[in-house]
Amino acid sequence: AITQTGTDTITIEEIQAPTGYNKIIDTITINVTKTVSDGKYIASNIEFGEGTEPNGTEGKLENGLITVTVPNEKQSGSYNLQLIKQDRQNQNALQGAKFNVRINNGQTQEYTTNEKGIISISGISITETGTDTITIEETQAPTGYNKIIGTLTIKVTKTISDGEYVASNAQLTGNTAGSTINLSNGLITVTVPNEKITGSYDLQIVKVDKENNEKLTGAKFT
Repeated sequence: AITQTGTDTITIEEIQAPTGYNKIIDTITINVTKTVSDGKYIASNIEFGEGTEPNGTEGKLENGLITVTVPNEKQSGSYNLQLIKQDRQNQNALQGAKFNVRINNGQTQEYTTNEKGIISISGISITETGTDTITIEETQAPTGYNKIIGTLTIKVTKTISDGEYVASNAQLTGNTAGSTINLSNGLITVTVPNEKITGSYDLQIVKVDKENNEKLTGAKFT
């Protein structure tokens, strides 16, 4: 109720933001000017207090109704993925391996390991809690190595920590083919070993008489 002319000061503080949004830090202050019009008190003007209008906040006075529109920004976050390709026996980096990588239902992208045997995918966006599914398929092995058969699948758990979305857990599922996974400071590292291509052959030496081609025993060779 308005019982006199003057100014009302209204303070608004957001104590809890909607799920998935950042809370407004500052307090909003609105100064309401009260005057007399046609024999009754009315709110005739509103102004935000100096320095108390969060970015994008709007105020409107219409027919005695003060409407304050307060926008919230969605919480966001990201994580990075690193794929390391190495020799299973000596852990040497393997260049030239090609992989198809798909994140959730997104488009499949092809990547090739560099001279350090690494593929880096940065800034994978997080806009909600839940689970990301990343599939990795080796399409071409490094020269002299066997290609991994099957698909590696990574399950990334996304949660909120200190007001930001983060990757809180990462697990390899299905056929891991000896691969390992590690999550540290927002970086998921998957190490994928390859076996060298191997083969063999047999050698047989037959000792024979030069004239009649009969087989001879007792000969020794080094």
